[in-house]
Amino acid sequence: MIQQLISVNWLAVLVCGIVLMVIGFVWYSVFGSQWSKYTGWTREKIAQSTQSQMITSYGITFLTALASVFVLAGILHLTKTTTYPRSLAMAGLVWLGFTAAPAASSTAFERRPWGLWLIVTGNTLVSLLISAVILCAWR
Repeated sequence: MIQQLISVNWLAVLVCGIVLMVIGFVWYSVFGSQWSKYTGWTREKIAQSTQSQMITSYGITFLTALASVFVLAGILHLTKTTTYPRSLAMAGLVWLGFTAAPAASSTAFERRPWGLWLIVTGNTLVSLLISAVILCAWR
């Protein structure tokens, strides 16, 4: 199994990681004002962050994007998923089980707004679906 995971297309994973950063930029450009209302993170507050803090935040975001895509690529590889419909379905299942459900539980217990849940998990769903298409195309 380790050999199968190592044999994922690393270039495709890297490209997906970069694409996910672009998706996040576009997503939060569209939903940023609503996200800001939910979280209290205003443009002014973000502007007060140091360059080091911003680099760290974007670096962690990129690394977690790579980790998510690597796991999705591994699952697609291990299940021998090679078609677009099955890849999209698998990405949707991964999102449902490993993002949407745990985030819903956290949202409920933390009494956070459900709109915030939609924004954050929606970004992840779109990212996983687009990654599934790229990974499937790159086989």
